[in-house]
Amino acid sequence: MFPIPLREHFYRSKIKISCLAFEIYYAYLQKNFIMSKAFPLVIIIISLLSSCSSFKSLHSTTYIKANDTFVLGNNEHGKFYVQVTNTSNQEITVWQYPISGGKHSPLVLKGKESSKINVDKNTSLQFENSNASEVAIKLKVKGDLGLSMGYKN
Repeated sequence: MFPIPLREHFYRSKIKISCLAFEIYYAYLQKNFIMSKAFPLVIIIISLLSSCSSFKSLHSTTYIKANDTFVLGNNEHGKFYVQVTNTSNQEITVWQYPISGGKHSPLVLKGKESSKINVDKNTSLQFENSNASEVAIKLKVKGDLGLSMGYKN
């Protein structure tokens, strides 16, 4: 079934323990399941579960025009976390604005810098571009993804 016996292949890779565990599991599957029916079903289930994991986060590259602000989460929502990377050479300022009013936690991201921001529930993030040229940011959002998104001048 395999061009190189499993044991030789994995010993060459120096993964002896993993190899032995895989061989035992594979032998178990061969003896206790009908391989032609159960194994493809297991593969399909694993594929579906792993493909659904990508829906637990949001990835975005966002462009903010000169002297403009991008607002993330200006609605009622739960906690969320943002990994933000400023891919431009200009700096941007990130503020947290609770829906109840006020602003706090200013963060200045210089060009090519990254930061992780923990955001409380019902608090928006505002990315301010006070430069004369457009900037781009990469966002990876986890947590509550029911967030509004928009721009304000």
